[in-house]
Amino acid sequence: MVKGVVLCCLLLAVSYASSDDPASLDELCKKYECPPMDRFPGSDYETRTVYGAKWVGTDLDDMSDIPGSTVRAFWKLFAYISGSNDQGAKIDMTVPVVNQWFMNEYSQMKQGRMNFYIPQQYQSNTPAPLDPEVTVEMWDKVTTYDRAFGGDNRTAEKYTSEFAALTGSMMADEIIPEGLVVMTAEYTRPGFGKQRSEVVMMAAPKTGDPASLDEICQKIECPSADRYPGKDFEKRTLHSAKWVGVDLENITDINTSAYKAFRKLYAYISGANDKGATIDMTSPVVSKWFMDAEYKVTRGRMHFYIPSKYQADTPLPLDSLVTIETWDEMTTYDLAFGGNDQSEAKYTEMVAKLSEGMNKAGVKPATHLLMTAEYTRPGYGQQRHEVIFLSDNE
Repeated sequence: MVKGVVLCCLLLAVSYASSDDPASLDELCKKYECPPMDRFPGSDYETRTVYGAKWVGTDLDDMSDIPGSTVRAFWKLFAYISGSNDQGAKIDMTVPVVNQWFMNEYSQMKQGRMNFYIPQQYQSNTPAPLDPEVTVEMWDKVTTYDRAFGGDNRTAEKYTSEFAALTGSMMADEIIPEGLVVMTAEYTRPGFGKQRSEVVMMAAPKTGDPASLDEICQKIECPSADRYPGKDFEKRTLHSAKWVGVDLENITDINTSAYKAFRKLYAYISGANDKGATIDMTSPVVSKWFMDAEYKVTRGRMHFYIPSKYQADTPLPLDSLVTIETWDEMTTYDLAFGGNDQSEAKYTEMVAKLSEGMNKAGVKPATHLLMTAEYTRPGYGQQRHEVIFLSDNE
């Protein structure tokens, strides 16, 4: 029995024949105590309000050996509920076993932590662990987005696929997932009856101050510019340089077209060029939006700045739709904002704010062209986005 419980919390490369739908959460929570939550089912995932409660957890001790360190983490927690606590209390097992995975900005796991929910009986008078590596924590109330799956396939590929599906569904609902912390939840014993596993994400904060441009450009190369900060916007002289760009193929489906454009440009810097060169990513990703007299976007084009190493001898793209262009020196007017709200309404708000600020300063925005600049990866830490106008005065 204990061995089976251990296996339930592992991300092991095991696969059984079962491919059932997930076991019922309601039925599982009748057999075992689950954390208090409100549930709001959807077609592809379930939104939950998980209420604040105490959990007991321990860090995985070796991220180069996740299966082994997960087993060791489970035994530490199981020892705690079996009496290795200052009250000698025998604490009932709860579900799910939740693993938190702490990621870096490149989606690589930095650290893992395993957690058991403390049952209601011990929430107010919680036994303290005897093992110093096991700690009791109070988790705040949180909204989570949970995608469940059945069967006994717990391969890394399966979890990757489920996280990708959850991310896509959340993005389609204009929810940017928090990428620095993700979770997996295991409710059942592998190989014994109907299974339930879940991948769990939270939403990245919608609001926040913009990340520092100076700090971003210390980590990643940015185009050369002279900056003149102001109250309502920043005026810049963007120096002449080469950029690589590609048109968005369908302006009526901007999200899909932007994704495809990014992949084309990323392929170019990843070696799809006549030198086979791997070119460092730069920041920002700049999109130009060409507008008609009624301010309707008629065409979009995405660009990466070519790093200084390749400005003089620039590799040529193999994809005929991807082209190198030289931008003349230009004066821009830039307004930055933070958070993960990248909705059309948010950009419309910021464009109006920039236009108002420029008009107050006696600078008329050039309404035929709007630019947006993305400096950061959505959902990963502090964000920086910019809306940019040229001026009809210059």
